[in-house]
Amino acid sequence: PVTVLFPYTGNAMILSDMIHFTRSNITIEMYCDVKFTKTQFEKDNHMNVFKFGRISDRTPISNINFIGHGITIDANGASLGIAQKDHAQVAEGNGIRFQRINGGLIKGVHVTNALCDGILVYVSKNVIVENCEVSGTVMDNGLTVMGLPLFTSDWVFSKYEDRCRNNVIVRNCTAHNNEDLGFSASVCHGVTFENCVSYENGNVDGFNAGGGYSAEILFPETKLFFEVPLDFDMDITFRHCKALNNNNYAYYIDVDGVTIDNCIIDKTITNDATTFNGRNTRGGNGIFFNGTGRLDIINLSIANTAMNAICINPNSKTTVRLEKVVLDACEKGIYVPCVEFLYIKD
Repeated sequence: PVTVLFPYTGNAMILSDMIHFTRSNITIEMYCDVKFTKTQFEKDNHMNVFKFGRISDRTPISNINFIGHGITIDANGASLGIAQKDHAQVAEGNGIRFQRINGGLIKGVHVTNALCDGILVYVSKNVIVENCEVSGTVMDNGLTVMGLPLFTSDWVFSKYEDRCRNNVIVRNCTAHNNEDLGFSASVCHGVTFENCVSYENGNVDGFNAGGGYSAEILFPETKLFFEVPLDFDMDITFRHCKALNNNNYAYYIDVDGVTIDNCIIDKTITNDATTFNGRNTRGGNGIFFNGTGRLDIINLSIANTAMNAICINPNSKTTVRLEKVVLDACEKGIYVPCVEFLYIKD
């Protein structure tokens, strides 16, 4: 095992280019803030501040730990925003990027001003992100868990095998003032957000849909080296989370297998844009469900929504469980026009 210490205790350590680790058993301990000064966008993926793993590797690296001790990483995304105008690759530009990791920890870091996601956990499994803050992303989400961890040489998808399970936990984290969503789980399986707070996310000018949290397949043509059926139970759980004063939605869901348990929604704002990637961004809903399959909502408090407290797309064929849901001062209540099974209790 290798431990890399950054003991400098001045105002900030200056980085002019990405630090990339490609081997297992690495622990990074940071005791000073980081300022990323790179300003030139490169299509060859050198825009991240810290990057771990290689997406092209069939075999993941393991035992990767990034411990921040409360430091801030300023990813300088505003200066790299030319990527948007050039329609170039924008998947990079993260403050911390884990990809093809099997076993890891990100702890005690504030990532701000990233071009894309502040923290991205990509095609990885058995990762914990805790006590982190993400804010001020220029183009995308605060924190995203994305992609199924298919590590075999054939890259074959099977919804019945454990190798398709991420086992990612995001806990005690905060996301605010990000361009799009605070927290997102996309094309993944077995992800839990607990004790997280997402507030004031979403660009009111309508570039992105915006919102507090999402569980999504994105759109049907999305493929990450493999094709995932839309009825795949993603098993995404939001537990003891808060969504406060977010633009457009508190939760956007278009996948099967989501549980919202003991959460709080307070204030959603209507976006005046039209659509973004198929989403109707004239939102303001507390929860907008646009998928098929299972949706469990338990012990939820919803207040001050600009539109529906809960809205189910009329074209959705789903099983919805609503238990102990309390509404207060919402513009509209629960809109469930067409479901296969609706269970309401208390």
